Amino acid sequence: LNFLSKLDKGVFMSATLGDIDEYATLMGINENEYVSLRLPSMFDFSKSPIYLCKSAYLNYASFDKNIDKALMDTLKICNEFHPKEKGIIHTSTFKICNLLKDKINLGLVPDKTRFLFYQNAEEKEQLVNMMKNSLKPYVIVGPSLHEGLDLKDDQGRFNILIKVPYSGLDPYIKKKMERFPFWYERNTKEKIVQSIGRTNRHVNDYSSVYLIDTIFDKLIYSTNDTIVNRLVTKKIY
Repeated sequence: LNFLSKLDKGVFMSATLGDIDEYATLMGINENEYVSLRLPSMFDFSKSPIYLCKSAYLNYASFDKNIDKALMDTLKICNEFHPKEKGIIHTSTFKICNLLKDKINLGLVPDKTRFLFYQNAEEKEQLVNMMKNSLKPYVIVGPSLHEGLDLKDDQGRFNILIKVPYSGLDPYIKKKMERFPFWYERNTKEKIVQSIGRTNRHVNDYSSVYLIDTIFDKLIYSTNDTIVNRLVTKKIY
């Protein structure tokens, strides 16, 4: 509100704005104070499918029972579908990241040094730079990879989202949900859209996206038409 009080007029632009009325509510802008415009994407997504894999339900009750199938499908995608291409594995949490690392250390991939794991923001930045500047088909793995990455062209040809990236329900998040009941789902969909965009960086860029968690099916259709039109159901056998 302090920021808005300094403006006579302003323009808010984003590829991940989502529901504009919700955004206005979050910003404290009244209904009669804004005009919304939505322009279609100019990107060519004909070679950029989004695969709904529905590998396993990864809700709280089913996580321990089903995570193994989700991890094995993730490694199969890397080993068999993109063995010579760079990509991202979005793990949502460090717990999933470490479980995947354990699988890789069991020898379930041809080259375990292909997979880049980090513990903090500094390590992440170093690994991203190494990935960009190397010919090796590295795959960076971890949470918090949904923004700040610009992996254009051969720097990134696939994204794997293992689990729906719901935020943890800490006191701050609960207070936010009390004030804005729509915020929790909106925030989750925003992370999904941002993750998908890490490897489509210009009009003619292309990449494949794999949504592993079956729960993606409940959210992805309410993101935007550009994403929905790219959806393909794909089972990983």
